Parts: sequence; C-alpha cells; structure tokens
Amino acid sequence: LEDHWRRAVAGRHSTPAPEAAELLKVAQRRLRPLAAPATRSLRAWCECLLALVSEGAGFNHWVQDPAGRVVLGHLDVDAPGREGWLGLMLDHAGFRAWLAQSLASARWQPAPPDHPHVVVTPLRQAVMQSFAATVLPGADHVRLRPAGPAPPGQPGDALREALGLPGRHVRARLEAQAFVMLLRAPRLTLIRRSADGDEPMSSSPWVLQWQAERRRRAWSVPPLLPAPLSMEERPARPTSPPLPRAGGPLPPTLSVSALTALRECPYKFYARVRLGLAAWPELDVAAGARDHGDWLHALLQRWHDGRGLPAPIDIEVEAMLVLARETAHGAGTTEDDLWPQQALMDEFARRYVAWQHQRDASGWRYVAGEQPRRIPLGDLEGVELRGTLDRIDEHREAGRQRRRQLLDYKSGRLDRYRQLASQPLEDTQLALYGALEAGVGAGVEGEDLPLSAGYVVLGDPDGIALAEHADVMVSSAVTLREMVAELRRVMAGEAMPALGGAQECRLCDYGGLCRREEWSADAVDAVDGDAAT
Repeated sequence: LEDHWRRAVAGRHSTPAPEAAELLKVAQRRLRPLAAPATRSLRAWCECLLALVSEGAGFNHWVQDPAGRVVLGHLDVDAPGREGWLGLMLDHAGFRAWLAQSLASARWQPAPPDHPHVVVTPLRQAVMQSFAATVLPGADHVRLRPAGPAPPGQPGDALREALGLPGRHVRARLEAQAFVMLLRAPRLTLIRRSADGDEPMSSSPWVLQWQAERRRRAWSVPPLLPAPLSMEERPARPTSPPLPRAGGPLPPTLSVSALTALRECPYKFYARVRLGLAAWPELDVAAGARDHGDWLHALLQRWHDGRGLPAPIDIEVEAMLVLARETAHGAGTTEDDLWPQQALMDEFARRYVAWQHQRDASGWRYVAGEQPRRIPLGDLEGVELRGTLDRIDEHREAGRQRRRQLLDYKSGRLDRYRQLASQPLEDTQLALYGALEAGVGAGVEGEDLPLSAGYVVLGDPDGIALAEHADVMVSSAVTLREMVAELRRVMAGEAMPALGGAQECRLCDYGGLCRREEWSADAVDAVDGDAAT
C-alpha cells in the first residue's frame, strides 16, 4: 500500500493532501495485522483477513449480498474439503497467490425467477414442459430437419458408435420424436420465412410429413396463415467508440507486447493491462500455431546452443532433425501433433542450415538465445520493461570493432517484415528489444558494442531471409521516450480510445468489449483512416 501511495505521489509530482496522508495512516493501522508474522498457516491467514473484512458497518453489505457471501465463503476455514490444507505454511506471496486463484474460481449466478415469462430452450429440452404457449421459429427445410453428417473435425458415425455415442440415425430419430411430442402442446405456433433473401424456403420435412399424415387419416390440417407481424422502422442507434479512462499507478512490470499493444490500440492496452483480461485458452488437444511457434523456437535454441563450429550441411541437417523429434517429446507433444511442421521439416532444416552457413561466411556468430531482459522503464519510478530476446549474434573481424545484432524469428512473408523494418519508428517491437539489450549493457568487459536488429523470416516461400531494422539504437531511444510520455498520459487519466485498424481488429481478443461492429460507419472510417495514417 505504501509503495502504491509513493508511486502515485511521484507520478503527480506533488505533495499529497492532508486528507490523503490521514487515509494512508488509517489503512496502515487496519492492515497491520497482516504484516507480521510474514509466514503463517493458511488457517491463520484466512482468519486474519476475515477479521479485517468484518470490521466496520460495511461488513453487513457483504453478508446481505449473495455474491459477497460467495467471496466470504472462500475465507471460511470450516468449509468442507479444507481440513488437510489449513496447516499449510505460506508467506505473503504464497497466500496472495492462493487467494487470487481461489477468488478467480468463485462463481455466482442469480437464481432464475420462479415463473419466467419467456423460456428459450432447444427442441428436445422442451418435451413434457408446461408452457402457456409454445412458438417454434425457423420451421423450414434448413433449420428444422433430421440430423445430417457430422461437421468436419468431429467424430463420424462409426467412431461415435464405437464409443457408445448415438450416431446420426439415432439422433435423427430422437429429434423427430421430440418434434412429435411437441405437437401435443395446447397452443403451438410454427413460424418460418417464405424466403431467405433470394432463396425460397419450404416447410420442414417433419412439418410436411405431419401434414401428410393428418390428410391420410382424414384429420383437419391446420391452415398456413401469414404471421400477424407489423413492420416497424426504427432509426439505427450505433454505439460510439469507447473512451475509457483509468489513471493511477502502472503495474511494476510491462512487457514489450503490452507496449506494442498500447501503440497499436490504446483500448487493447486498457483491456489487457488496466483490466487484466486475457483470452480464455481453448480446450483443444490439437497443436495450434502457438504450439508450433514455441516448438520451433525451442528447437532452434537447442540446435544453436549445441552446434559449435560449422560442419557439413548434411551432418547439421541430420542433427536438427534428431533435435526436432526430441524437442517435440520434451514439450509434451507428439510427432502426430506436429505433423504439419514435421512433414516440411526436412526442407526447412536444409534451408535453415544453408542460410546459417551464409551467415557464418559473413562473419556473424551465434552468442545466445531466448535471453530474458529487464530494465527500468525510462524515468517511471517502480516500473520496469521486460522481454525475451529470441537470438543475439556477434560479428568479429580482425582490426575492427565487434558488433552485436538482435534477431527475432518470424513466420509469414518477407515483404511484410521488410516494410515494417523499413519504418523504424513504427517498428515498436524491435525498437524496444534494442532498448532492453542496450539497457543491460550490450558490451563485453565494459566495451560499448554497436547494436543492430532484424527479423529472421522463416516462412517465406522464397527462402529464409533477414529484414534488417535501420539504426535500431536511434529508434530505441525515440520509441522509449515516446512510450514513457504516453504512459504518463495514461497514468494522468487520459482516454484510451480504440484506434486499431481493420487488420488489427480482425485478430483482436477484445472485440467483444470495444464492439467495433456496432459503431457508426463514420466512426469506423475515421478510425481506419487514422490507423492507415
């Protein structure tokens, strides 16, 4: 608390008001029981924090609020299942980690009303339910029909039956039965569109079969009536681009990717850093693009670390292929998981080794890979910049000063990264990587080595190539200075608008927050124009 208070004061360059200082003293007095002892049992931590929360009249709001009771329940030492954990000894950091994880798993959902006015439910779950009236929309030949073949990527009928799961024919029969039982509803309305754009729509096969069966039995067939719907035009109400403000201290560390997000779209920085939101990991056992990238980075690091002096190309290619299989198993994946990469591994290994031999001939030597770096972020007190450098090379030539070069592995096409690197003040990533390396001292034994940077493009169809960033030391200094100034504006409470262009928004994890698709056309055009500029 004191650290946050001092950073807030330092960020504003002013003396705090007497009321703020008194508030700090009150907070210190209340939090003193949490200060010592620094290590205690989980039971002691929970009882101390619960006693702290219980002080004052505000505790009644916690008890009366259903969601508050859920939070308090996570501090209850008598909760079932905690008996074996209460004696666990934890320090401050350990208890905070446990508490954060415990509260993150807390779930509360308001209870549904006893008698809801409208219930939206799948067809099979509507069977034997008591509704005042039942409406079945989309009763056409596209949306209400027997189950079709399994979509691509899902188990087929043979595999489903082998696993004891219902196949397509069983599911079609169950769905047809659910439709027939729904026909017993006292008030049932089936709705369908006569056309979907220029495509005419017919009734569902089940509806047609039902009508035919009623005619066969000489029963009356309910007439098809136009829906009693009236057309009503309402003016569109597009939302405005968000302009959130969240001033105050920054986190103690900021990554290169976080600052890149700030430059690409301040709203992305707001959601990622200020709100602490992250994309939920997909429950997918298959290896994805990120898995392939992590595997390739680990493979190249292991190959370079164990390479030594250059050897004939065939020998080095074979060594890389062996490491590729070992790296896959070490990462917890199998060759089947990475088969798209493994299928092209022979060609990639030969191309990469040939490119590295050219690199050797030009005088560059591999120094280290996957190097973590951390430096103070300009003059922002208590805030650090962190990142991991993919690769560091060094150039040694008799009679000339040694030089160092930062290399960042990239997939994709070469022209994209050449265009990015040709605009050094727009290339935030390599500029900040240069600042990280220069900040920890790029020289050896006090020697200040010249530094350059570039992207090693691994996925271009024309071969592996290097896109060099022009004068990275100059762009690093300018970019770092600009980012510190931008962060000061963020700390002061300036708005963080959504300024990402269409390309960035297409891949953004936070589209559901900024709701770009609901903006007015003028707002979208203005943002895209700014992004292009």
